[in-house]
Amino acid sequence: MKCAPDARRFVNWECNVAASTLSGTSIDMGNRGLADLVSASVHYYNTEQEIAQFCATIEAVETT
Repeated sequence: MKCAPDARRFVNWECNVAASTLSGTSIDMGNRGLADLVSASVHYYNTEQEIAQFCATIEAVETT
């Protein structure tokens, strides 16, 4: 599965994420056998509702 289309789905659901490719973090991703990934950072200022929405988005992306 390519991450770029999935990253757009997170944006559509108002979740702030970043898509990275092997060229951006080649040593770390290469060591883990990853070609691309989507990352998100949750901070102390995120509300429980925002975290719940993010988790629901992950579940929706995984099942489609």
